[in-house]
Amino acid sequence: MTKTQPNLIKIRLAQPQDRNQLFDIRRDAIQIVCSKDYSPEQIQALLNYTS
Repeated sequence: MTKTQPNLIKIRLAQPQDRNQLFDIRRDAIQIVCSKDYSPEQIQALLNYTS
């Protein structure tokens, strides 16, 4: 067995200052991943939906 690499990813609770980056990730995921299966109108509806 080889020596394991140190953990390069740290998981933590989101902070208020993460808000814009989280919305960017959500938008990009919807536009890139969903665009293969949904119409432009459906994509826009997903982008406009906030919960």
